[in-house]
Amino acid sequence: MDDSRAAIEYFRRGEQLSQSQGDRAFASMLRLYAEGDHAAALTAAEGLDTSNSLGQILRRRLLVAAGRVADARDLVTALVRDHPRATAGLLLEAAERLVQASLVLGPEEGEQRHLQTAYELAVAARDQRRAWRGDSSAAATVAARVAGLLDHYQAVLSLVLEAPRGQATPEESRCSELRQLGCYAALQLSNYGLVRELVAGVDDRLEAELIRAVLLEAEGADAAEVVRIHGRVVSADEDTPHQLARALLH
Repeated sequence: MDDSRAAIEYFRRGEQLSQSQGDRAFASMLRLYAEGDHAAALTAAEGLDTSNSLGQILRRRLLVAAGRVADARDLVTALVRDHPRATAGLLLEAAERLVQASLVLGPEEGEQRHLQTAYELAVAARDQRRAWRGDSSAAATVAARVAGLLDHYQAVLSLVLEAPRGQATPEESRCSELRQLGCYAALQLSNYGLVRELVAGVDDRLEAELIRAVLLEAEGADAAEVVRIHGRVVSADEDTPHQLARALLH
């Protein structure tokens, strides 16, 4: 018996042996998901206990796959509300899903509120990871990205810079992706000296070149020099994504 059939049979036994309706719903959802019947799995998920955070996360994924992005976003909000002591990983995933849902749905009533919630979740995940001396840079990066989407550029810089200028730990302040986000926030605030400081720690050469080109343009540098740097970036890799830069700069 292959692994997929073994998993299906395992979940089927779980359906038969589960003592509670919530456990049976969870086993049914897992079996149907393993069988590839995502619509039926989503229907089964309606019987899940709200305390089953793993099942609710899978339910959220099924909602997104079904195109029900707003429902998935609301589910994430409820999940975090009902589980305030969630792990850092769950908090961070919830923050990322709220951001994705807001971007997919576009401007609408409540979008800013959901992004603000995502920011708070990411900061909470960062603080939890700091508490056990874990790697908090990824969570800080998500928080900075959301702050940028909210046009809260000072908040971005606070997440990037060490005290007394900000709240970052030494490890976070050395994170290349965080520094990159800090560059774009500093550009928005016309703090060009800070851009030069931060770009020195951006590991992605092409992103660093792009930032320097935007900086030169902002400072009114010779147009030929700006074009030369832009050309160097494009010729090096035409497919290099700069969506975040454009999103923050426009």
